[in-house]
Amino acid sequence: MYCEKCHRQSPDNFERCAYCSAPFETKKKPESVKKNIKKFKKRRISKKTVIICVVAFAFVMALSAIITGVVTGVKPERVVSSLSVAIEQNDSKLYYSLYDEQMKEYKKSNWYFSDEETNKAMVEPLVKSINFYTEMCGEGFTINYEIEDVYYFSDSELESLCGVLAETYSYDVMPKKAARIDFVLYVKGEKGEYETVYKDFYCIKFGSEWYRLE
Repeated sequence: MYCEKCHRQSPDNFERCAYCSAPFETKKKPESVKKNIKKFKKRRISKKTVIICVVAFAFVMALSAIITGVVTGVKPERVVSSLSVAIEQNDSKLYYSLYDEQMKEYKKSNWYFSDEETNKAMVEPLVKSINFYTEMCGEGFTINYEIEDVYYFSDSELESLCGVLAETYSYDVMPKKAARIDFVLYVKGEKGEYETVYKDFYCIKFGSEWYRLE
């Protein structure tokens, strides 16, 4: 700080001259400058708040997506949904995917000699269903389904089922869960409508996926 009285220099943080004790004159900032500073601070706080809100919103949406995926992705009903779509669209690849890999391997090693023959044999019910619904309802039919009941196996029932899978179908990896589903397929076409009732449709779960148990 420069002293106007004795013309000497003192440290900047001194309020009085170190030599003559004369008070330093502090220049006040103009009101316009103060207002601009306040506005700038407000702008910075507002921008920060927006960023925090955006990040928080993104986190909530991501968490919601994860929860939704967990809740809807692990239900055995997805097998029924895929089954109806496969029949309606004559999608043999989708129908074949309803069986787990161990069942496919068992079929291949015990009944047939190639992947192509195994695929053909396991999608044979699809061909029969399509031919039947085409005859009853006409070509280009549509399918809707309604789940009537879903029963999850108890631990003892699952243990018993695993014994059958190991002994009868040579399973070495066992399902985490099993379920029995009762549902109805509603088929509609230009020639008419038809209902097919499925009772005791069994499904097994490996990892996060459910498969049809033949």
